[in-house]
Amino acid sequence: MPPTAPFLQRLLIGFALATVIAGLARWRRSLSTSGTLAAIGLGTVTYAVGGLSAAVLLIAFFVPSSALSLWKKQRRKRVEGAYSKGSERDAWQVLANGGLFGLGVWLAGGQNAGLVWQMAVTALACACADTWATEIGGLARQQPRLITTFRKVAAGTSGAVSWLGTGAALAGALWIAGLAWLWQSDTVVLWLWVAFCGWCGALLDSWLGATFQAQFYCPHCDQQTEQNPTHHCGTPVQFRHGWHWLQNDAVNFLAALGAMGLMALGVWLV
Repeated sequence: MPPTAPFLQRLLIGFALATVIAGLARWRRSLSTSGTLAAIGLGTVTYAVGGLSAAVLLIAFFVPSSALSLWKKQRRKRVEGAYSKGSERDAWQVLANGGLFGLGVWLAGGQNAGLVWQMAVTALACACADTWATEIGGLARQQPRLITTFRKVAAGTSGAVSWLGTGAALAGALWIAGLAWLWQSDTVVLWLWVAFCGWCGALLDSWLGATFQAQFYCPHCDQQTEQNPTHHCGTPVQFRHGWHWLQNDAVNFLAALGAMGLMALGVWLV
């Protein structure tokens, strides 16, 4: 049998698994068409290169996060117009949340151990923390506060945080890091550090959202929004503040990078 056969087998198995999971997500309207294709590609490569342990982590992020997006969807309609996109994740969202993990798995060369692998898991922990904070925190009954000034703001405002959302972020980071620890022989302290860095990445995401992320305003709905160039009601939005090019997907990507950098710095200092 040719030496490439095992890899090709993993590639085909990964493609089949990713197609089934992404297809179900598309059916449940958790992914757009472009998001479905991106998820299939990411899942295929992750399984083919990283094997079962890497694929399990990706599924452990994607499935609960998608379920949370659909959970009590009616309750989120009051703040849906503030978010840049709805519950259907497109290709940019898929790559912004899982792309760095997939890249790390690739760079680790299937060796799911060592610093590169740990940084990849940190990126996924950050994505999970941010997603859980958004989905669960958006259901908080108390009014959230802006992370920079702690003044009360409307639910869905970029950079808004709540105790519920902050706790959900920590739970999401621990969920991914805990699963990675089960597959590895590294110390618990290391994976707690991974979880902490993922949680810090989610806080960085909120800080970037409050300071530099582009914010727009819909005069028809009298609502601040991340949506551009039109609001969900069809009204053209007005630019308010931030960097025009820095929108939600870029913020997610930068937050994950920051989490990875913090994780690597901690390991280097120790």
